[in-house]
Amino acid sequence: MISSKKFPAKDKLAIGSILRLALLFFVILHPAALLGVLWTVTPVRNAQSLHDVTPIAWIVGASGCILLMLQPSIPSKHKRARVISFVLLEGLFLGGFVTYFENIFPGVMLQLSFATFSAFIGALCVLSLIKVHQTIPQNFRVLLVALVGYGSFILHNIGFSNLNFPIIKPWGIGPSSVFAVPIGLVLALLLIPLSAYTLVAKVDRIKHILVTDKTDTTYIWESALGLIFTVVWPLTKNPREIYSKQHTAQK
Repeated sequence: MISSKKFPAKDKLAIGSILRLALLFFVILHPAALLGVLWTVTPVRNAQSLHDVTPIAWIVGASGCILLMLQPSIPSKHKRARVISFVLLEGLFLGGFVTYFENIFPGVMLQLSFATFSAFIGALCVLSLIKVHQTIPQNFRVLLVALVGYGSFILHNIGFSNLNFPIIKPWGIGPSSVFAVPIGLVLALLLIPLSAYTLVAKVDRIKHILVTDKTDTTYIWESALGLIFTVVWPLTKNPREIYSKQHTAQK
């Protein structure tokens, strides 16, 4: 754990900037996700089902994200535009993907999206407190993020229940269950601590880099993007890092 002596004030401000920027990206992601939902359900004619939905939205979003991740280094003046583009494409992918596959796996995809969103909200609430980084071990930080995430998850479902949406049901209600508990709810409850661990580990790695290396505004933007990417990829290493590591090992 990094002590306060080794974690100077400028780095505390950088952590705060990264988390605030991640919150901004989280806000930007929502209208793009809504566009993905609307684009996916446009062909639907029967209001009581999700049959005949189109996969175009999530395919476009995924293709754009992959191209941006694999793109070689670009001039610094264009990096912010690439980050914003990635967030918008990620939102488009998320909205389209969840809506499309909710038809195939009823009661599952919506709960998984609620889980990742809730874990992210929990991380922003807990990790924005600098004292948490200085006094609480990593395992307990993961626990705190997960607990706040569970609270947010419950509120997501309660809010969705009040909408009386005719097609998609809250609480993972669907044809599949485990001991009478909807399978979507079971998977979501398992996903929240995984996402919480990923977010805490990412923030710890950011802190380590801030302390040991010189960083600039570009790093703050890229770090915030790495956090928002956990909404669709709740693992500690993103695909680009995995690809780079494997490519280096082959050399």
